[in-house]
Amino acid sequence: MTYHHGNLREALLEAATDLLVKEGPQKLSLRATARQAGVSQSAPYRHFSAKGELLAAVGQRGFKRLRQAIEQRLEGVPEHRERLKAVGAAYVKFARDNPHLFRLMFGPLMAEENSYENLSLHCQECFAALMEVVSEGQAAGIFKAGNAEIMAKTAWSMVHGVAHLAIDGQLESERFGNSEILLSLFGDHLIEGLKA
Repeated sequence: MTYHHGNLREALLEAATDLLVKEGPQKLSLRATARQAGVSQSAPYRHFSAKGELLAAVGQRGFKRLRQAIEQRLEGVPEHRERLKAVGAAYVKFARDNPHLFRLMFGPLMAEENSYENLSLHCQECFAALMEVVSEGQAAGIFKAGNAEIMAKTAWSMVHGVAHLAIDGQLESERFGNSEILLSLFGDHLIEGLKA
């Protein structure tokens, strides 16, 4: 990739994301990003004072993409139980398609999320999509009454664990097939527990 246009920040983020996907976070640096973007080694410092800021910006873009993937998966799915399963399926698919980005988004960087306000905001927006599905199911009498946030976090914890196991290749089996089949089975059990 060579930088040819006026939006240096976007070019750097594209370059950093490419490096992350190809080589993992350990190889990602401001210098490597500058090389990948075809700009001078000092150019990234116009937008990012340190590697952490660059990683946070890449993570922020990842959360935007995850939110879009969830919204796309929910389109045309009216039934509340299926909507909950659709959110989980979108989450696991995103993780499988973007393992390095997924690990960055939910890794040690998030422990410092208070240092990166936009990163935290975009993470919360993804969780809000799940909260909305749970709350709508409660309002329709499909899911039991109670603390919607706790229920959403329970669902998220299960799906997040499945996502990590899937990208580490731990869920493939002769008995169940692949992670999508297992996720559907887990979803059925989760929904049974949430049932009104």
